Amino acid sequence: DCFMKKRVFFPVLLMVLAVALAACGTKEEELFPLEELRNEDGGFQYKDIPFGSSSEEVLSQIPAEFEKMEAEDSLAVSYYTKETLEFYGSSASLWVNFDDDKLESVSVQIDLKDNEEAFQKILDELTGLYGEADEVRNGENDMFTSEIYLWGKDTDSSRLQADLIQTGSGIGANVAVFALE
Repeated sequence: DCFMKKRVFFPVLLMVLAVALAACGTKEEELFPLEELRNEDGGFQYKDIPFGSSSEEVLSQIPAEFEKMEAEDSLAVSYYTKETLEFYGSSASLWVNFDDDKLESVSVQIDLKDNEEAFQKILDELTGLYGEADEVRNGENDMFTSEIYLWGKDTDSSRLQADLIQTGSGIGANVAVFALE
């Protein structure tokens, strides 16, 4: 369906952009453990920050400096960490995405150029925490190949997604939680 294509395509697009931005400054600080992607109600979310929160509420709870990116002719706004951080041994950046100033997704864009086995480690940990992925999709086109793992068929409000993306210029991964409309 169109909604799921949008939900899958947007993180892939952000992944390609994140790989391009990975050359920016790096800060040796672990972002967060993967256990912090599920709330007490069993839904997926980033830490204790509920979907639908305003950008002011969200950014005040995350101890990092962010850059803002706005889509033309849209209410979509993304913020990404100014400095590249560390996530499971790889360079990464945190992205928080809003539509009409309501939090709709949080993702970690991971550059795997020096640590390709990190994605398997992340995937193994996600599987240990949340069980086997409910759905696995593989894709290929002229620009990239992808492996997409989705969790959350048992929740009505959110999903967890992990992607491995290979382009001609590099390899990256994405771990994201997003709200369902």
